[in-house]
Amino acid sequence: GLGNEVKVLDLNTNTIVNTIPCGLGPDAIEVSNGFAYVCNIGGYDVDNTISIIDISSDMVISTLELSDKPNSVKVDIDGNVWVLTKGTTEYAADWSIVPVSPGSLFKIINNEIVDTFTFPLGYFPKNLVINNLGDVLYYSCAGSVFSFDVNDTALPTTALINKSFYGLGFHGGYVFGAVAPSFTESGWSYKYNTSGIVIDSVEVGVGPNGYCFN
Repeated sequence: GLGNEVKVLDLNTNTIVNTIPCGLGPDAIEVSNGFAYVCNIGGYDVDNTISIIDISSDMVISTLELSDKPNSVKVDIDGNVWVLTKGTTEYAADWSIVPVSPGSLFKIINNEIVDTFTFPLGYFPKNLVINNLGDVLYYSCAGSVFSFDVNDTALPTTALINKSFYGLGFHGGYVFGAVAPSFTESGWSYKYNTSGIVIDSVEVGVGPNGYCFN
């Protein structure tokens, strides 16, 4: 939120009832076991933390340091929290983009980091989503989509879908990928089964970057 805050909205009255200061650039949020987990992705400055909010008191009770640019968070079937960080880049003297820090996948139990899976430098993972059962994660990385069982002990090396997406979703047993050819023309949404086989596609609006399923 603006001002590096999370707003609490009462859906009965559609009014903001509280404001909670967090880290820089609070973005993705998930709730598990009475806590809200907020990815502080940063802005002009880089952040590498998540803020853990006790939703009974609307207070930040802990701030965990992960790695640079946490961008997405999901909760699995056991209530464990998974956070994906993207890593950072900088410009070289010739204005080429140089990777500086790697992305990682973190597993959090009882508000403590219990496992870390680090990607090769320059892979920039993003768009963490989870299946309906809550036991398989999906994410974009290095121009492809990968799947990760929550009981896996290492990151996969073989892609599920060899296509680059601007956003990912999962619903009803299918993986959805959003493509934004530019920000002036219509994008596309692709639907895949969990074997990575495309089922269909549909033209959508400009710049599709995520999904909300009702």
